[in-house]
Amino acid sequence: MESPELKAICRVICAAALLAVLPACTVVEFGPNVANAAPPAKAKIEFVAPDLMYRTALNEKRLDRIACTFESTDREANKRLRLRLFESLVVTLPSRKIDYEPRNKLVFYFDDGKVETLVLGKRFDRRDSIDAEWQGLRANVSNTLPAELVQFTRKAHLAQLNPQASKCDPLSL
Repeated sequence: MESPELKAICRVICAAALLAVLPACTVVEFGPNVANAAPPAKAKIEFVAPDLMYRTALNEKRLDRIACTFESTDREANKRLRLRLFESLVVTLPSRKIDYEPRNKLVFYFDDGKVETLVLGKRFDRRDSIDAEWQGLRANVSNTLPAELVQFTRKAHLAQLNPQASKCDPLSL
């Protein structure tokens, strides 16, 4: 069985190999500092139901307005969610051109004022990863992450906070 530390080392090695091919690549830190970091004070999760269609493509600003929004202040649960995010992060690339429709968003807020943001595109069958943006960089994350975010909101019994959102019952998603 692989340990989380071994997985983290493998990701760093893969990212280093990517650096050799792509100049000016930013590598997300996967080492022990991630596991030992202070937990986020708050986690905000936003999503729209995958079957909802809109007349125009969503952008991040519109997603913030219409998404089902949940917040967690349970520091230990937030820390586990952040660690799961790092496990699901496949790669980050230096390209700032990201061509996808934002459908999910995860934001971590820390006591020192630091904010980390992941914006995810739509999940597609037969794809192992989802197009995303992590801290302003193009990224890919595990195809299972949106369902895990919904599961997180269910398990934590988080209340939906956005009165403008529709179809937000996590049990229906």
